[in-house]
Amino acid sequence: MPSLDSFTAFVRATGSKVATNPEDIINDAAKNTYLIARMLKGRDANMSLQSGQNIIDRVQLSDSGTAQFFHPNDDLDIQNVDNLSSIELDWRFIADHYSYTEQEVTLNSGDPQTYYKNLLKSKRMATKTATLNKMEDQLWAAPSNAQMESSSGVQPYSFTALVTSDGLAPSGFTTIHGLNPSTNENWRNQTATYDPSAVADTDTGLVQAFDRMFHLVRFVAPRSMQEYFESDLLQKMTIATNLDGMLIYQRLTRDANDRLTPANNLGWVAGNVTYSGIPLEYVSTLNDALVNSGSALTSGEPWYWWLNLEYIFPIFHTEKYMVESDPMSHPKQPFSRVVWTQTYYNLFCRSRKRQGLITAA
Repeated sequence: MPSLDSFTAFVRATGSKVATNPEDIINDAAKNTYLIARMLKGRDANMSLQSGQNIIDRVQLSDSGTAQFFHPNDDLDIQNVDNLSSIELDWRFIADHYSYTEQEVTLNSGDPQTYYKNLLKSKRMATKTATLNKMEDQLWAAPSNAQMESSSGVQPYSFTALVTSDGLAPSGFTTIHGLNPSTNENWRNQTATYDPSAVADTDTGLVQAFDRMFHLVRFVAPRSMQEYFESDLLQKMTIATNLDGMLIYQRLTRDANDRLTPANNLGWVAGNVTYSGIPLEYVSTLNDALVNSGSALTSGEPWYWWLNLEYIFPIFHTEKYMVESDPMSHPKQPFSRVVWTQTYYNLFCRSRKRQGLITAA
């Protein structure tokens, strides 16, 4: 059995008196931003929590084509058209764990003079943070047909696999969620480009690309037929970009004003940047993330993902979300414990047509 000094966590968690409460632990392992939380906010639990052998849905990518003009008393053609397409994706599984010894937990209690922090709480926090960080990183992972589309893969889908620079399937893919965008025009996301060397140009710059994308991803139902149409007012649309993308857009926003608003506040736009009411979200993961080409984003040439989070979101298994196992021990190490957690989930897209990507060209 190793000595207590070998337990680094024990040494760091037990010792002299500290200024703050033992339960008050600053989590600086967390990321600056979490888009996964944004996707779940305000969503019906029935959409985000499901069960079953895999994740299945039906989408209508074409109309029936049965409408016809006619003369009175003409014979009319009758067709029985199945115009629904099936989406199918497999569950993906993520596990994590934390471990501890009976001695370090026992000695990490009692007199606050020698009780730095709640050791078990810090271990559980570290595990949950690691799981969420892994999920967040996976949202922007490089597309992989073998790992994402194939049933034998282990990785959940990423935004870069579901929303591409040409609207089609990423390189190496034929289908996305089992559907081929090459043969299903309405299973393609929207695209636009801008000139990174002239971002303020009215014809080829970033604002023109935003204007174009806004109209491409906006869908309004006919007033008298709203029961049968998906009217999307973009309440859950967000525009995700990296730090370069935020700084460029903030600069354009300031330059478009003849004076600072509110008065003399140079940073007034830094935390509240929108386009037509749609928020721009700084995604810290995108500073280093790979994109569809498989290469890192070029500095000064950011991409902007227009993500309608009403139609693209993670689905978690109803019984397997951050589930902790009972503490387990080995017969030869009876005083050591390990606790495993597991989650079943995948990133699901109901409509690619309502997603968009603006790239530097």
